Amino acid sequence: MRVRQIALISGAVLLSLAGVAATRATAADDGHATTRQLMLGIVIPASDGVFGVGSKEPKNDMEWEVIEADAMVLAEAGRLLLTGGRAKDQGEWKKHSQSLIDTSLLAAKYAREKNVDKVLDAGNAVYEACDSCHVKYLPERVGN
Repeated sequence: MRVRQIALISGAVLLSLAGVAATRATAADDGHATTRQLMLGIVIPASDGVFGVGSKEPKNDMEWEVIEADAMVLAEAGRLLLTGGRAKDQGEWKKHSQSLIDTSLLAAKYAREKNVDKVLDAGNAVYEACDSCHVKYLPERVGN
């Protein structure tokens, strides 16, 4: 079951990456990373750590600490999506970014508790937060 979940999530992340690549942008003139750069450099690598708990359960405190750190980085990325001119609007964009923050903080909490099942549940919620934003703001990805 967990392997299937990871395969589905990994496939969705790849589709998301394809959608992000379709909206290629260059670095902002103000020195802030673009949304695409945040996705490629922060969100995707950190989410891989959280999503990977199902296929490779952490074996020691250090591995759990890395999962917690990945989840906290996702929460920080949600905050970054609201700054530096990246917010597309103050309505749905803000709601989706806050959902990423909230679900990522849950994943971090469950990683501190060393609870694989709850980290996976929170990871699914992280995925849903991302996907609902992508449906709105990357419509060309829908149907791919």
